[in-house]
Amino acid sequence: MSRDLSVLAGLLEEDAHEVYRAHDLEDLARWSADHYPDLIVLDSDFITQSCAEAAATLRSIAIGRPIPLVFLASGGLPEQEGSWVRLAKPICKEDVLQVAESLLDGPTT
Repeated sequence: MSRDLSVLAGLLEEDAHEVYRAHDLEDLARWSADHYPDLIVLDSDFITQSCAEAAATLRSIAIGRPIPLVFLASGGLPEQEGSWVRLAKPICKEDVLQVAESLLDGPTT
């Protein structure tokens, strides 16, 4: 887990949010199939797929239940597609929660 994501996870836990730290995308997909997370935050630097491919993989697990996905990336412009968004690191907890709320309220395509 990257330092940025580790710090974010700690801050979310301090605010009583439950955080699951997956080892890789497959671990996250398996866990998500058994638990319905409100939000998934991934460090895109640690996945081999593109954000769109990773989103499709995770979306196939939660059929009929959209899970907002926030990808943290080193550099690049912010990007949003459907129920996922990519943000440039570093990022603060408030930004992630705000993006999650906007995705839950109605993602744009």
